[in-house]
Amino acid sequence: HDQEEALTMSDRIAVMDNARVAQLGTPAEIYENPRTAFVAKFIGEYEFKAKNYSEACKYLGMVSGPDAKTVQVLDLYGKSSYLSKDYPTADRIYKQLAVLSPANPEVFKTLYEIAGRLQKPEDVVTNLRRYTELKPSAAEAQRFLGDLLYDRKEYKGALTAYSAVLRANPSAKGFYKK
Repeated sequence: HDQEEALTMSDRIAVMDNARVAQLGTPAEIYENPRTAFVAKFIGEYEFKAKNYSEACKYLGMVSGPDAKTVQVLDLYGKSSYLSKDYPTADRIYKQLAVLSPANPEVFKTLYEIAGRLQKPEDVVTNLRRYTELKPSAAEAQRFLGDLLYDRKEYKGALTAYSAVLRANPSAKGFYKK
């Protein structure tokens, strides 16, 4: 059965983990008191798919042990935190993802967006630089980085970013006066 069917239509359910019963009970019992990290992850995934991001955060935050440090769980937990506007938690989770996935540009893109929402200008620049290093074809991000660096009077870095904009999009306009 799928998760939604199991949680909404059954009187009692068994959550299975590798052919073993991880938890047996009514949907309410399992939902209100997941006894294992696997069951918490199971419910967190269900809530994420249902776009109940705050609830997904609640359950994914209960995941412990080795599962709590996997890219899969951290990614889901980070996205849930970001989408529920819990930016301090999203920041903490995405920083862990950055260590585990240092070559993933989307992690650094999200980190610079979070830093902007948390009003951390140094983190915005640091993460935007890393994002544009990993994804030099992101012309808008390169332009934004160039503008930030220009405003900080870091002209050499700004020129490098603006040059990357032109490599990514030769018809780009609007920054020549700088």
